[in-house]
Amino acid sequence: MVEDIDVKVALLEKEINSLDPQLSKKVAVLEKEVSQYSELISKFDLTIDRLAEVSTSLEKLAIVHENRLTHQEKKTEEIVEKMNEEIKKLIIMMEDLGKKEQAHYTDLSTRMHALERWKWMIIGGAVVLALLTSKLDLSKLFTIFHR
Repeated sequence: MVEDIDVKVALLEKEINSLDPQLSKKVAVLEKEVSQYSELISKFDLTIDRLAEVSTSLEKLAIVHENRLTHQEKKTEEIVEKMNEEIKKLIIMMEDLGKKEQAHYTDLSTRMHALERWKWMIIGGAVVLALLTSKLDLSKLFTIFHR
């Protein structure tokens, strides 16, 4: 049976060559081109595989980068919240300090006014004593106490 097929193939080849003598050369050229296309396709397959690997790597890198950005945003929000709290505490402290300073100023002012009144009373008393002593005869006063 195999022999019959080989014989039939040989007969067909003779018939084809008789129809177009250049046909075997054309078939050889086509086989060569198909071989080249096959190599090109295998290179394309390899390139596609490598691009898929690069794409996967880029996806992983993008995920890592996104996670870092998310983490950084959370940290930034925490820092901003803490800073706002600290600023509020400072404002309250400054208001309290202002109130304490105002109370201290009021206390000092009251004490100073009291001292000024006392000073003017002493000066007034001294003036009155000076006037009285200027009108009195001191020699008579000493003689009264001396007796």
